[in-house]
Amino acid sequence: MNILILLVPSFIENAVSTAIIGTVYGPVFPANLAAARDLLPAELHMVSLAIIAACASFGAALFPFITGLLSTTVGARTFPYITIAQTVAMFCIWILSPSRLPARQN
Repeated sequence: MNILILLVPSFIENAVSTAIIGTVYGPVFPANLAAARDLLPAELHMVSLAIIAACASFGAALFPFITGLLSTTVGARTFPYITIAQTVAMFCIWILSPSRLPARQN
């Protein structure tokens, strides 16, 4: 969808693609919290989930600010490139996350 936004110069297609991207990205943050809760020991839940939420809040404030700075200097055509870069970064981080619970030794 990000590449369609970049390549197709249609306002309606861009709006629909953006809506679909927002719908698909919506569950990513709760899924990350659930994965962290499942992977980490119980005594680390409070601190680790607070750190994850703080980093998410920082990113939610920083990236729109950077995007706004770029769009005022370069133009609005930078939005698809920034979105694609953020999507690739999120995908790489998700791939590096463990997919199974580690075997615990008692």
